Amino acid sequence: VQQPQMEAAPCCQSSRAWTCKWALEVRAEWVGKLKSGEKRIEVRAYPLPQLLIGVPIAIVVPADMGCGHIQQSPCSGLPDVVPAGLSGAHVAGCVVFERVKLYKSEDEFVQDQPHCVPIGSPYGWQQGVSETLYGWVLSSTGSYWCDPALPVPEMKRHLRSIYSLQSDFPLSC
Repeated sequence: VQQPQMEAAPCCQSSRAWTCKWALEVRAEWVGKLKSGEKRIEVRAYPLPQLLIGVPIAIVVPADMGCGHIQQSPCSGLPDVVPAGLSGAHVAGCVVFERVKLYKSEDEFVQDQPHCVPIGSPYGWQQGVSETLYGWVLSSTGSYWCDPALPVPEMKRHLRSIYSLQSDFPLSC
């Protein structure tokens, strides 16, 4: 699978505000676990592009995952091009990932619980299907949560659940 070209973009972080140029779509139930610190690893079927390690990434929560009756299925709830202020979707905050772990077996995946993905979940290891999974490890100092949440900026799907923001998105919540 060839990944699209991504250009590194500068981003800034201060004690009061972060500026994000990238966003990650995350289901609401996982965002709650990220906010609480219970979930410290985001699991995906693909690696985080290297240029996004150490970079603030906005966490975008869609109103519903757009899966119809299959709410437990991994699918996207956002269109490829998201207009600013899309109804129901919101920015919950911003995170920084420090590295990516590779899971090559179900045992490796099951033993590493900071991802909070239960056995049998469609978001975890699938017996007979999964060959590898990737754990995007959150930085211990890299998270910033908005209360209340913010409206989504205009963004475009870049790679699966990763979006590029069409302009800088300052977070000062």
